[in-house]
Amino acid sequence: MHKLQILFFMLVSFALPPCVLAANYDINIPVDLEQTIFADLVKDLGAVISYRAIAPAEPLGELGIVLGVDVTATSMETNALDQVTNGNAPSTVYAPKIHVHKGLPMNIELGAVYSIVPDSNIRYFGAEIRYAFLKGGVGLPALAMSGTYSVLTGVDYLDLSSAGLELTLSKRFAIFTPYAGVGGVWFGGDSEHGNLSSESFTEIKYLLGFNINFGLVNLAAEWDKTGDNNSYSGKLGFRF
Repeated sequence: MHKLQILFFMLVSFALPPCVLAANYDINIPVDLEQTIFADLVKDLGAVISYRAIAPAEPLGELGIVLGVDVTATSMETNALDQVTNGNAPSTVYAPKIHVHKGLPMNIELGAVYSIVPDSNIRYFGAEIRYAFLKGGVGLPALAMSGTYSVLTGVDYLDLSSAGLELTLSKRFAIFTPYAGVGGVWFGGDSEHGNLSSESFTEIKYLLGFNINFGLVNLAAEWDKTGDNNSYSGKLGFRF
């Protein structure tokens, strides 16, 4: 774990603006937290931990594997995070991640991600299984369906998870591949602190992105809107 934290520190130092790392905003769930604030917190943090492949629909192939680092910036649409961080929370949460995708036979892919949000106790990990109905090719797009799941860790008295189902369409033009997708995301949050009741929400997700393939190196950028929350992601991947 110590080596992993060092890697994240290096990623954060190069990828994030210095002002983002200015204040600590560890989440502490107070005993007297209002139910409406808790509901808003589940929505905002659910959007942060929602799984993002940041990749087109075209499958890697059964021998393909991509290791990557990426950063997602997610807007906070309520003041709920302020209420549980003594007012230190930023309006945008930056989540650097380590990402891996592995191609399997029959156009199936598996993905996994782990994130440590700087200057906070927010940690999460997620996984994805993807099936490409269409592989794509000359004159043909690629079409894939993904099932995703993410879990928050590191925050006491808060259990939060995100599950999603997405349909992604992409078309390669030489080294450039734009893609778009739509899906549904479910957030579920619970706390044993105080008298809080569990909260769950289902949100619509839209995404647009592009991937540039330089052979062994990929660059990708993506925008998504999950409920009311906008997120922007950038990814650097290495193919093996």
